Amino acid sequence: MPPQARSYFENDFYGHLIVEYRVDTVRARFDNSGYDTGYQPYQVVEVTDGKIVTREWNEILKIFETSETFFDDGCIYGISAQYAFREYFCPIE
Repeated sequence: MPPQARSYFENDFYGHLIVEYRVDTVRARFDNSGYDTGYQPYQVVEVTDGKIVTREWNEILKIFETSETFFDDGCIYGISAQYAFREYFCPIE
């Protein structure tokens, strides 16, 4: 990972993204900024013991994108396309 990208991720990047799934919509927002996708449609494509594949609306590109979400000990994670690291999301109280 290039040093510039690494510094972006190291400076309080994590812990602020909140992803909320409902029956047929998903919302992503940051609790430390005004970024909020609002509730966008998604479709479940595949479910296995270890992952779920969805098609989610990308508001910026105006297209549906396929996304893989994996399960790990009560949390979910996605794999960064560019740098292949895991980004975990765990339930909040």
